[in-house]
Amino acid sequence: MLRRVPGSDGLRAELGRLTGVRAIRSSPRSRLWAGTVPVVVKHVVAGSGASARFGREVATFHVAGRAGKPVAAPLLAADRAARVMVLARVGRRPAPADWVVGCLEALARLHATGRPRDAAVLPVWTGPTAADADAFRGFATALGVSAGPRARRQLLGAVRRLADGAAGQHALPHGDP
Repeated sequence: MLRRVPGSDGLRAELGRLTGVRAIRSSPRSRLWAGTVPVVVKHVVAGSGASARFGREVATFHVAGRAGKPVAAPLLAADRAARVMVLARVGRRPAPADWVVGCLEALARLHATGRPRDAAVLPVWTGPTAADADAFRGFATALGVSAGPRARRQLLGAVRRLADGAAGQHALPHGDP
């Protein structure tokens, strides 16, 4: 894990100094930090397709910003060269028993917000893997949301369904946690 949050001097000048920064468990393809300032910093790590993943996620946040009811944390700033995004940190609250329903409703609103013209700014999507599903469970656990064996089975089922139907498509996936 990097000890210093990546990003350009321009991004730091725009946002100011982050204090009390702590790493948050994330997927193998990204790193997250939170500070005492109410933001989350996300770094899309180097690797195969990192720039495309970053571009897709930034484009998705812009599309999500058009939704009437929020479907994602607002994107405050992005540093394309460093592949760093700064998002508003949303408040913590316990997940309701039917959290999956709310998650799916938000995902449906996100996709309904997309327009055909958005395909031009969205790179071709490649789906998550079992490692991403496990990382998402770890992220949920770190946030205090129980994600036991049943959740893992459900996530792996979603990974399989996504692999079966979306390869090569332009999509509005949520990105990596």
